[in-house]
Amino acid sequence: MRKEVQTCRNQTAQLNALIAEMEAFDDPGEVFYTLMELKDDVRVEDAKLMGLNDLIAQAEVSIAKNRRLIAELEALGQRAEALKPLD
Repeated sequence: MRKEVQTCRNQTAQLNALIAEMEAFDDPGEVFYTLMELKDDVRVEDAKLMGLNDLIAQAEVSIAKNRRLIAELEALGQRAEALKPLD
């Protein structure tokens, strides 16, 4: 998932660079619609990036919870072993 985040960041940087180039053109009417489309593309990529960041955060929380549960289960298993009578 981190690869997707980096891809979104790269695309956003490329789009921002292209927007800056287009804004420097002498005839703004010629590139107006393209510029608007590119700005929309940036917004879409930003939204994707935010969504991916949210998913990563949720996954990290889930992993942390699972690790705690595993540690608790292992501790319970060790206690159960300690409580078994010696035969």
